[in-house]
Amino acid sequence: MLTLKLTVCPETEALWRSPVLFTPLFVHLAHSLESIGAKVVYDGADEEMQTVLAPSLTDGAGDVFELAEPVFFTPETLKETLESGTLASGAVPYRDFTKLAEAEEALRREVVAKLLASGVRIAGPATVFIAPTVTVEPGATVLPGCILRGRTVIHSGAVIGPNSIVENSEIASGVTVNASQVYDSRIGEGTTVGPFTHVRPNCVIGERCRVGAFVEFKNSNIGDGTKASHLTFVGDSDVGSRVNFGCGTVTCNYDGYKKHRTTIEDGAFIGCNTNLVAPVTVREGAFTAAGTTVTDEVPRDALAIGRAYTINKEDWVKRYRAKHESK
Repeated sequence: MLTLKLTVCPETEALWRSPVLFTPLFVHLAHSLESIGAKVVYDGADEEMQTVLAPSLTDGAGDVFELAEPVFFTPETLKETLESGTLASGAVPYRDFTKLAEAEEALRREVVAKLLASGVRIAGPATVFIAPTVTVEPGATVLPGCILRGRTVIHSGAVIGPNSIVENSEIASGVTVNASQVYDSRIGEGTTVGPFTHVRPNCVIGERCRVGAFVEFKNSNIGDGTKASHLTFVGDSDVGSRVNFGCGTVTCNYDGYKKHRTTIEDGAFIGCNTNLVAPVTVREGAFTAAGTTVTDEVPRDALAIGRAYTINKEDWVKRYRAKHESK
């Protein structure tokens, strides 16, 4: 068994953390190793690295070639390196950004070609970047300008894009992600996301939800059929089914020292420009009036109102205009 031992030096660690398209050293190295039946061992690899590289890790048995700096391998240059014990001339150091870009483009074309052949619909294939660790099922559609990274899974019938980023997330059948970004989350069947939605890590969004323009979800569980159509922030929240968020709703989850959770039960209606000051609970079927700041629990089927009422001053505008226009 051929084995590559890579020491995780500070430079390697920095590259692993950087937001490059493919993290090609790690991703393509694992991809290349599997193709030639070799394995890899990392000295100093943290849990996240171990997870991504799990298919290619071993206990170190076999011939070992130790590499101390980041290099991009093709299967051919990797095999040559392992068999000869010296770095193949065709291996591309990370510092050579021209050659690295060429290698990344070759990988991009290879991945796209395999997906097209498998039955994935890719519109504008020259404009999409899909890491080899991503799973895209036949029958899914990827539109121009998309970047799919990490351990992402796109199920059949989903439509990603245009201009979307999905990383380490599962996108169920029938989902659309339009001009939006999704990280470390799961989107349920039939849900629509975007345009211009930001789904931050640790979100589980249910089926047939609507997550619309300029909506941000973070570390939240969202029940089936819930809608947040525009201009809303839901963070550190547990939201039931069939909840409606009016425009401008904010869960106020941070007190300056700790994050707190908001609970909204099934069928609640959150009026426009509601502030939910966590920790707080809105019970099943309750309403909040537009412009309300909620600081205490709202009982089931109750209406919470917390706002200043309008006072109309008759003919004020006439007097105001007369005063200024006479000068």
